Amino acid sequence: MAHNINDIGGGVAPGGRCDGRVIRDLGELKRASFGWRLRQAWKARKDLPMRAAQSVLGRVGGVVQLQSELRGVVYRVDWSRLAPWQVLKLQDLMRTARTGLEAMEFGAHFGGHGIDCGVLSRRYVTDTGVGYIVDAFQNSVEMETMKYHGLGTSSTAENQSQTGPITEITTTHYTGSVRPTGSTEEGASANIYKTIGTHTHLTAGDTVTEHCVMSSATPAAGVCLDRSVFTGVALAVADSFVTTYQLTLSAGG
Repeated sequence: MAHNINDIGGGVAPGGRCDGRVIRDLGELKRASFGWRLRQAWKARKDLPMRAAQSVLGRVGGVVQLQSELRGVVYRVDWSRLAPWQVLKLQDLMRTARTGLEAMEFGAHFGGHGIDCGVLSRRYVTDTGVGYIVDAFQNSVEMETMKYHGLGTSSTAENQSQTGPITEITTTHYTGSVRPTGSTEEGASANIYKTIGTHTHLTAGDTVTEHCVMSSATPAAGVCLDRSVFTGVALAVADSFVTTYQLTLSAGG
């Protein structure tokens, strides 16, 4: 005998759940535009006389050159377009996936804008820096520890006798209260050491005017390989400052 389901106390009704979510697309990582690459090529062209002179010194005078270069890019968040969690995610990406970030067109892809500072400085490899290299040959230190990016606010002129930032930014302004850890990689050729570090500014603004490549993540500690002084770069809270340092060792001396 057939029974109707309602006759035995049962019933069937539709069910389900509706969730709402807002997604903001951070965009895709893309190669730098032709215009950007053209501007960088023009900057490099101005260095040709200096590079030619170094080559002559190496071949004729037996001089071995250590040539340094520091570049910088500031990424500034557009808080009206990104949620706080997205900002944190992006900043974490910039700290961990450093290679090539200096060439990104930030404004077009990440809800903010980038300020390309270009070449900030080409001096100074320090006395302590070259001493550290000699110590590394003796295996008393490890050369790969020269990857920490120290920042400061002093405009004291560069000098090879300096041992670190003259006026380092407050420890609490660094993420985790430590200097940014840079990459350790080869540059465009086998004789170039390259390190890229990303500092995300915390708690208060600073105008950064000096940068040091250091052997320690702890502020006020470590050996300085190179100190650079440049026109002030104003950093607000949550700004990310990407610094790219390259040291070229020229053969032939």
